[in-house]
Amino acid sequence: MKFDNTLTLLAMLCLPFFMSGQTPGQPDDTFGQMGEVAIPVPGDFGYSGGTLILPDGKMIVAWQSTNISETTLRLTRLLPNGSIDATFGDQGTATPDLDMGEAGTFHEMAVTADHKIIGVGIFDDNIVQKPFVARFTETGELDASFGINGVTLIDEAGQNGEFNSVYILPSGKILAGGSLYDSVNSGLFDILLVQMNPDGQLDPSFGDGGIVKSDFVAGLEGILGIAVQADGKIVTVGGLVENSYDMMVARYNPDGTFDSSFGNNGFLQIGTSIVTEIAFDVALVNDKILFCGFSITDGTVQGQMTLFRLNGDGSFDASFGNGGKVLNEIGAIPFGRKLVVQNDGKVLVSGESTSNITSSDGFLWICRFNADGTTDETFGDAGGIAQTTTYSEGVEGIGLFLQPDNKIVATGFGTGQVVVWRFLNDTPVNAGYAEKPYLNFTVYPNPTQGFLQIEWALDKQATVSCELVDGQGRTIQRLLNKSDYLAGAHQLAFQLNENIPSHIAFLKLNIDGRITTLPIIFTR
Repeated sequence: MKFDNTLTLLAMLCLPFFMSGQTPGQPDDTFGQMGEVAIPVPGDFGYSGGTLILPDGKMIVAWQSTNISETTLRLTRLLPNGSIDATFGDQGTATPDLDMGEAGTFHEMAVTADHKIIGVGIFDDNIVQKPFVARFTETGELDASFGINGVTLIDEAGQNGEFNSVYILPSGKILAGGSLYDSVNSGLFDILLVQMNPDGQLDPSFGDGGIVKSDFVAGLEGILGIAVQADGKIVTVGGLVENSYDMMVARYNPDGTFDSSFGNNGFLQIGTSIVTEIAFDVALVNDKILFCGFSITDGTVQGQMTLFRLNGDGSFDASFGNGGKVLNEIGAIPFGRKLVVQNDGKVLVSGESTSNITSSDGFLWICRFNADGTTDETFGDAGGIAQTTTYSEGVEGIGLFLQPDNKIVATGFGTGQVVVWRFLNDTPVNAGYAEKPYLNFTVYPNPTQGFLQIEWALDKQATVSCELVDGQGRTIQRLLNKSDYLAGAHQLAFQLNENIPSHIAFLKLNIDGRITTLPIIFTR
């Protein structure tokens, strides 16, 4: 699942073993072959269809191959060191019985609190292409208790459509975003946002029977990234094609209606008629909205990776980059596909570039920026950039993650194979996460006016409690009584008491007797 980090505390719950002497942004030569794991793809055509990281540091890599009659989905599980996990599927790879048809596509994945895998994409029945959501068990098989035999299809009067992004809410409900064919205006696509209950049934409390369709321009429209604020509002980014490609940012209320306090009645279109722009991923930092993508001016040959930051009302944040914008030239055509905010506030953006404007060869890369949008010159070889070797045949960046030990993992596709790279990081971390329960503890917003959302991930079952205390350690408000939590990701939201006697208190988290505290600042 995606975590919208604002203030992340990697709790040092095990022995204080810290890594040192490493150069951030360099390939980790303890991972695979000099930092790279390559998975050859059989068939006439291959594609990487999303990656997710589990709380114990293992990775699930989705990929697919297509021959003349069908597309075959495969899930490969890697151990934290990059080796194939032979206990998963058939010698590390599961082939779930998901019939996506000849031209189906698997786009994105997320993991539930009980370690089940949610995937979204396109189902093709050779007549129409439909958006689908599927759920897989920990063993990589379709979960028959979800939807219909593991799959929920969105069949809107036989219209073509697709899902590109998925987000799992604290309640376990599932948000999926993409596009849907406009049945009134031939050849056009509208924005599609769907909310499902945890069992795969459409949620009738959201939109029109669980479905929200939006039509902003007379062209192609679609969601490529989703994030959710602490107050439950949903932020989506993507692209619009009318006279040119423009970025789209929209914010919805929790019930699927547009948030009129954002942008132009809930919607922003960013771009001009002479610039092609598109947004691929989004994250939240306090009340700010970060999103990455691609920009190129018509008639030029050098594109730019983009990283923009907005205020909560949709205006550009002048304190970030150049008037809220960061542009970076990496190779010829640099697409910023994914972004992650580190616990120290630095921002990682990953993607791919072609070597030059006439070449089909390219490489994957990661850029790191300081919290204010300036380039982090301490990362990578030069200019805050780390990059892979050169690939051919449709290079594309797919995933970006931090492992529990804070190493950086980037995935993609090139030269007919799925590739997974791991890079070193410079943030002190605890390397013993595999031996004792690991906690990735995120609290936001902070400062707060009284609402807190807490997210954490465990790699083993543990007893967890949480309370708000004052400077003398006295309990102000008990938030979570001692409860047993399974391994996996967990989220809870709390409304704090209005009579807290100070502008600062401390969130005290207890996991199996090991205690971590975090200061909470109140602005009311």
